[in-house]
Amino acid sequence: MIKPPISNWRIILTLLPYIWGNTLTLKIRIIFGFLLIASTMALNVGVPLILKNTIQTLNGYDKESITNYHCVSFLLLAYGSAYTISQITLKARQIIFYTVIEKAIHHFSLKIFNHLHNLDLKFHLQRKIGMITNSIEKFQNTLPEVFWNLALFLIPSFIEVILAIAILFYLYHWSYAATLLGTFFAFLTFSVIGARWATNAQLDYDNYMLEVHGRVVDSLLNYETVRYFNNRQHEANIFDKLLIKLENAAIRYRIKTDLIQMAQGIIVGIGLCLLTWRSGHEVMRGTLTIGDFIVINSYLLQFIAPLVSFGWIIVQMGQSFVKLRHVIQLLEEKSEIITLPAASPLNTRSSEIKFENVSFYYQPERLILQNVSFRVPAGKTLAVVGTSGAGKSTLARLLFRFYDVISGRILINAQDIRLITEDSLHSAIGVVAQDTVLFNTTLYENILYGKPDATPEEVDTVIRLARLDRFISYLPDGLHTMVGERGLKLSGGEKQRVSIARVLLKKPSIFLFDEATSSLDTTTEQEIKQNIIEVSQGTTTIIIAHRLSTITHANEIIVLNNGSIVECGKHDELLNHGEIYAKLWQKQISHLQVKELIY
Repeated sequence: MIKPPISNWRIILTLLPYIWGNTLTLKIRIIFGFLLIASTMALNVGVPLILKNTIQTLNGYDKESITNYHCVSFLLLAYGSAYTISQITLKARQIIFYTVIEKAIHHFSLKIFNHLHNLDLKFHLQRKIGMITNSIEKFQNTLPEVFWNLALFLIPSFIEVILAIAILFYLYHWSYAATLLGTFFAFLTFSVIGARWATNAQLDYDNYMLEVHGRVVDSLLNYETVRYFNNRQHEANIFDKLLIKLENAAIRYRIKTDLIQMAQGIIVGIGLCLLTWRSGHEVMRGTLTIGDFIVINSYLLQFIAPLVSFGWIIVQMGQSFVKLRHVIQLLEEKSEIITLPAASPLNTRSSEIKFENVSFYYQPERLILQNVSFRVPAGKTLAVVGTSGAGKSTLARLLFRFYDVISGRILINAQDIRLITEDSLHSAIGVVAQDTVLFNTTLYENILYGKPDATPEEVDTVIRLARLDRFISYLPDGLHTMVGERGLKLSGGEKQRVSIARVLLKKPSIFLFDEATSSLDTTTEQEIKQNIIEVSQGTTTIIIAHRLSTITHANEIIVLNNGSIVECGKHDELLNHGEIYAKLWQKQISHLQVKELIY
């Protein structure tokens, strides 16, 4: 089902609480800032009237009159002072609002960041990271523009024009006010229609920009793959096609923007001609004074420039709301995995795991697991094996509750994991995955990630348990060695040991090893296997394995085939059965013997 587009009003209402803030100091700052805006508007509207009185007083100035001298002097000072004060308040309000807008960006960005981490795995598998980061970056750049334009220009300018119309209506003939009002609303109406017309082109441009940004990130993250397949030109061709689309979209929306501004200039010019012609002829007929002519023209000249910018800013605002819409849509994404209000923390005094008639699919047409049931007693080790696509890693994702089961249930200590708080569930399970991804920082900080408040002594302990100490001793920078993007400076075995170390630091009550040795050489595999046996001793452990040689010590082994358990038992028992497990074992042993002969 296609969601309706988010309206501009909804975007404003979503962002307003973050701008208003949550502290009394910030609210006082905002109120004071708007008082300065009001005073600036009053000064802008009052300056032409002061100028009129100044000119008329100068025109009738009597050298002999002391009163007249003081009056003229006051008006001259008032005119200059009003301009000076308006400029001071103009900048003062901006200084006051800098803190407001930056705090709004801070709080909303943090909200988005936390929200993205709270969304389920399904969302992250379907979205490109480059597009998400680009949307957040555009929000951070666009929110100040929208705030300045809306709060400090559009709304004050609109009020100032209405006040000017009221003054012209009150002091002069209604036709002056009607002409200025007609010009303003014709301009405003056309600007709104034009902004919508240009917004469609801006939407196309933004979508292509997201694609370009996403493609750059995706291609660079897969740098090695590009080089392995010698596909640099292929990547360049794809990128070039995207850039052509972006180029055409940019030309379209910029031409539309200029056409709109051209038409806006024509509307303003017509209004200017009408008002200037009318007021000038009245001066020639003697029905208006020079002071009156100056007031009328001062209002025209004072608000013509804002009107021209007004139209341009309306177009820009339309484009800005398109950019903001992307990040608001991210905020409105809902996770399919939710913690129920009645959820309780996991009881970790014991760690028995039970799968009861669990069925699951990613798409309804393809069932991944079908009525899977097994039990892992507290402190025991269960191994899960099977061919690729049998559903092994899906078991791990379901246990960690990246997805919810379609039917059946998963219990830890007799508690349904759907009724357990997400934080307590994730704290209880330590995962060592097949593809260990490290942060682009130091070894120490990657290990510390398992428990950010751990002491150096605790870190040293897990380094020894994971047998990383010897490796670290050879490094010139030791624990302060940078591991590179995704840990690319480390070998597969080194990354796995780092992963084991940080899981040990977490001190989970359940260990989950998901294909933790499948990408390692035989020697490293055996070392990591021994490592796993040692660190998981006495802890409830599930080992999902492709290489059977790593799980011969398990208390029980289950064999998955086409989403169902077809065998279970200990290693020797399954070999004696001579079924699927025995055939997989024989196939892997033969493969290893062939490799030994080759090498």
